[in-house]
Amino acid sequence: MGRLPSSTALSNRLDTALTAELIMVPSALLRLTDQHEAAGVAHEMTETTYDVLPCDRSVSSYWVRADLLEFGFPHEPIHRSLAAQDLVAASTPVPRILALMVSFRRGFYFVLDGAQLVGLLDFVT
Repeated sequence: MGRLPSSTALSNRLDTALTAELIMVPSALLRLTDQHEAAGVAHEMTETTYDVLPCDRSVSSYWVRADLLEFGFPHEPIHRSLAAQDLVAASTPVPRILALMVSFRRGFYFVLDGAQLVGLLDFVT
């Protein structure tokens, strides 16, 4: 009978095997918003329970609940342009993503595969 891997070896494999790509919401399934005012977006977020709403398929900009960012807890969502700090690579291991969320006090990232935005993940995912 073969020997089982040690718990450390198994843990190390899991730390790299579970990646952003495996747990993200694919971009094709993202709900887009056509709202332009914070009050309308807030209502849409309440109705749909979505915390991040891209404005277009390329996610050039998006609305986000303020408590998913380090800005605190205002009730109105914040409109932001997509920036490098919003992105993680599809191959990023989940423990690394969780560490980033804690370090930068944010609850979501868009997922990039090469030059293509392929999904979204948040602390609920």
